[in-house]
Amino acid sequence: MDAFSSSLIELAEACRDTRATDLPQPVRDRAARVIADDIGAILSAASEPEIAAVLAAAVERGGPAEATVYLPGLHRVVFEDALYVNAMAGCWCELDEGYRPVTCHAGLYVMPALLAEADRSDLSLDEVLRCLVLGYEICARFAECFRFPTPRVHAHALFAPVGAAAATLLARDASAEALARGIATAATLASVGPRTHLARGYLSRNMWAATGAVSGWQTAGMAAIGIGAGPEAPHDVYGEILGGAGRTAALTEDLGTQWAITKGYHKLYACCQHGHSAVEAALECAADPAFNPDAVRAIEVQTHPLALGLSNREPQTILGAKFSMEHMVAAALHYREGGQAAFSSATLNDPALARLRNLVTLGPITPPQDPRFDRPSRLILRMADGSALERTCLVSTGSPDKPLAEAAFLAKLREAGGAVLPGLAAFAETASRSAGDRAWRSVVEDMRRTPNERTAE
Repeated sequence: MDAFSSSLIELAEACRDTRATDLPQPVRDRAARVIADDIGAILSAASEPEIAAVLAAAVERGGPAEATVYLPGLHRVVFEDALYVNAMAGCWCELDEGYRPVTCHAGLYVMPALLAEADRSDLSLDEVLRCLVLGYEICARFAECFRFPTPRVHAHALFAPVGAAAATLLARDASAEALARGIATAATLASVGPRTHLARGYLSRNMWAATGAVSGWQTAGMAAIGIGAGPEAPHDVYGEILGGAGRTAALTEDLGTQWAITKGYHKLYACCQHGHSAVEAALECAADPAFNPDAVRAIEVQTHPLALGLSNREPQTILGAKFSMEHMVAAALHYREGGQAAFSSATLNDPALARLRNLVTLGPITPPQDPRFDRPSRLILRMADGSALERTCLVSTGSPDKPLAEAAFLAKLREAGGAVLPGLAAFAETASRSAGDRAWRSVVEDMRRTPNERTAE
């Protein structure tokens, strides 16, 4: 057996043998926050017309009420539709949690299938936390193993099937052999989602995670009856075909002592995380008393390689705006915020914003040697009077080395939960330390209650 196959089986066995009681408390705490943040990301897309149309179509199709869609109405629809809608909505607004060391939104890839399995089988809260942590571990280790020198295919397309298969098989308490076979087979169902389509704003990008969620879940069913690929299959796909580095040691090193889920970030800004340091630098410039948007004559953005590829002066969709460095910086300067309002449809044709976008030039920055600061940005504004404003952001808020303040994180969850899940923030605060044997459906019912309703009990 080759080294990759042996390591994959070792990873599957370690995950299969890890029980909820084996998880350190900080890992459980982090898992609860990822669950809340990603459910909040789904809810944040509720007002988007395309998401409303996709949900309406799923409800109209009817069929068995198998799993919940975490959008207004909390409709229960057939399993595949719940997976698809939750995954699509989860990435729509660019507010979902992500893995910081490499490009990988492991929570997004695991959560849709896990939520559906938890709903159908009424898993305990402990089991939901366990399956998220371990599914996240598998996804992140795959992404660490297969690094791409020049990323051409987006991680949503590459790793969503793996996350969905892992979550499903873990939730079903599958054997280590079935788990290894399932995640290996899921890798062969990766799609070729061009990374360039993000900056172009093609909304088909939002289908990659959704399609992966369904195919990964279906793969889990096939694995359980013996239909699947061999353990070398991921290396065939990500390594031989796509040219990933294939650092096999990443699959097993520090298993059980280092947890991938603790290395994630939470988003404060509703755009690609690669641009967050530039957004933060722009917001600092906009807060300077000397700043006058009408007096800006040039905007120089020095930034890291991943951000340099995100250039689009005239985005045609809100997705294009969220992956346009020109728009991210200009919107932060113009609106003095980086939330969803800075990327709404109305911003695409705002003439004042368009003027600022056209002043932006992108260039490379020399990052500090400290690996924590591998995504820095420097912003230099040239003003009409010859003066300049300059700000540098080495690491954006929400990253592991600059965590989002607790109050800001809970405020984000309260806004996202709204009237649909007003207890979402309370879940993030208390779930990992509360009774872990509670059924998931009971946990969701708690999220549906207002703080006053919970206090009255």
